[in-house]
Amino acid sequence: MRPPVDTRRSEVVRRIIAVFLMLALPGAQAGGDAGRQLNDLVEEYWQGFLELNPVTATWYGDYRFNDRFGNTISQEYRDQTRAMDEAYLRRLGEI
Repeated sequence: MRPPVDTRRSEVVRRIIAVFLMLALPGAQAGGDAGRQLNDLVEEYWQGFLELNPVTATWYGDYRFNDRFGNTISQEYRDQTRAMDEAYLRRLGEI
């Protein structure tokens, strides 16, 4: 049985964030511009992820999106998340 979409996506997001953090720490410790850019990018991604996944945001204690209930099985949601992921991966490559 396949896990729900949110569970798989959460695991992917956790791995992406872990990679970002591993890459960011050396640059951030050295005070490098790339480290700051990466930290900012990760923060932006996380905020966008929470907005697209309001139930996950609530689970993490962020109640800004409690007026929404994400439809994670719709084509619109999949299109939005794919566009967001591709945009952030493109930006990551520019750092």
